[in-house]
Amino acid sequence: MICVFGDSHAGKFNYHPGPYKVWGAKAATAHNLINPESSRQSWAKLMQMLPEVDKEKDVLLLVLGEIDCRIHIYRQHIIKKKPVLDVARRTVKRYLSAVESVQSLGYRVAVLDIPPATRQGNFFNLDHYGTRIQRAGIIRVFNGELRRECMARGIAFVGIYEDVADERGYLKDEYALDDDAHLKPEVVPFVTERLKKLFPDAV
Repeated sequence: MICVFGDSHAGKFNYHPGPYKVWGAKAATAHNLINPESSRQSWAKLMQMLPEVDKEKDVLLLVLGEIDCRIHIYRQHIIKKKPVLDVARRTVKRYLSAVESVQSLGYRVAVLDIPPATRQGNFFNLDHYGTRIQRAGIIRVFNGELRRECMARGIAFVGIYEDVADERGYLKDEYALDDDAHLKPEVVPFVTERLKKLFPDAV
């Protein structure tokens, strides 16, 4: 069984046949997963669901980081005048620190990369919100750092970005839901294919 924990982008696993069980943490971020005092209480929610994960048979798939890439990394880049790479790198390291904490409890964990930039505009009327081109660039940087750090730390990395992105780094229309923010369940087979290679006994 693949036990999925994440933000709203974890929802697509509910609508596709496969060995998936989903727990949501609405608006959770990769940056704050490690923070037990975060307003979203994502760490507490993760700890609550862990007893339902079989350490021997299951894999925990984390689906976080899209909100960081779409909103927070750009905002920190503008407000604190820090390079995108530096903000993305710090976010990745905090995220994977949380992953390693879960691994230390004996669980098998994988992380899913961030989907390409969608058409969604500044839905929340934020003071600082990148253009689609800027968001596409941030996602490329974040995914590159996430893959590199996962390899360095021995954490399973599940990448489907190349399958669903066009040459600009935008989500291909055939994989976009009508809400202009999320991916269709049709992308789930890409995830399943990668997981079968990493954890053939769990898929």
